[in-house]
Amino acid sequence: MTNLTTTSETIRIFIGSSARNVVEEKVFKYTLIEQTNHPLEINIIEGQTGAARFHSGEVKPLPPGLRGQLKGATAFSLGRYAIPYWCGYEGKAIYCDSDIVARADIAELWNLDLQDAAMAAVPVKQAKSSSHYVNTVLKSKIVSDDKLYLTSVMLIDCAKFKDLDTKKIIDGYNAGEYTYSEMMFVGGKFRNKFGFSVKDLSDDWNHLDICFENSKLVHFTDLTSQPWLFPHNPVADLWESIFIEAVEKGALKEEEIVEAYEIGVISQRVRTIPYIQKDTQKYINNLWRGIDVLSFQTKTLIKAPFTAIKNRLKKIRKISLDKKTDLIT
Repeated sequence: MTNLTTTSETIRIFIGSSARNVVEEKVFKYTLIEQTNHPLEINIIEGQTGAARFHSGEVKPLPPGLRGQLKGATAFSLGRYAIPYWCGYEGKAIYCDSDIVARADIAELWNLDLQDAAMAAVPVKQAKSSSHYVNTVLKSKIVSDDKLYLTSVMLIDCAKFKDLDTKKIIDGYNAGEYTYSEMMFVGGKFRNKFGFSVKDLSDDWNHLDICFENSKLVHFTDLTSQPWLFPHNPVADLWESIFIEAVEKGALKEEEIVEAYEIGVISQRVRTIPYIQKDTQKYINNLWRGIDVLSFQTKTLIKAPFTAIKNRLKKIRKISLDKKTDLIT
């Protein structure tokens, strides 16, 4: 456990999750509780509806301007912008995605001085990330002239969003005033539209699929390597060791793990490893994971040339169709 930070307030946290994210959500909650001695109010933003399920059991729907506008993953994504509304535009709140583990006291983030800013988040250009996620997701945002932020971890001053009409978020997007990326990464057009500023948060509060000695929150954000489904995540050991500990301490029930496996959101190995005899658990897990990594890499190597051929054929067909269209016109 890290050095604990003093605060007299209950720390209010919203986690974006869903029925398919129960395992990683509960692992994250376990680490938040383990790393602090302060009272936490942990609320869940439900992925299917976008509603907030409060720690008290109360469920608050999306505000009127967003209801019926968002479906599926979008409801989960944009639900974070309803947090000030749910909090009555009073006090502070922390938002986090569910696929995270805490390695530091969340009170340290809670006590950050926002000064005149409405929120704090890690700038994309300063983000520390695995090379694969940079190349597949972040590269275009890093080279952008716009200053974008990772909204998967945010400290929010709810009072500073009192004048934000949530309906205008959708209206502005539909009118083409900003792109989906500018909306989700709080780009300049989005910030200027609603008149709020963002304080730069140090990168260690949102390390993406990497872990350093100073990492405070480690975010398993790359959907192609999340350790509960794939064996090759670069810091799989970290998540798996915490997962096993969370199961041992009762933060996760066996029926929840079984259900997650049955709906295909965790691997067979992850479903099994907490229940392997302790003296052989580490050896068996490492051996099993090694075999899974080899199998994954082999399948990837076999699939790669076929994918390249398929893409090439698509390109040829498109060129042929374009030429036919030119002849017709």
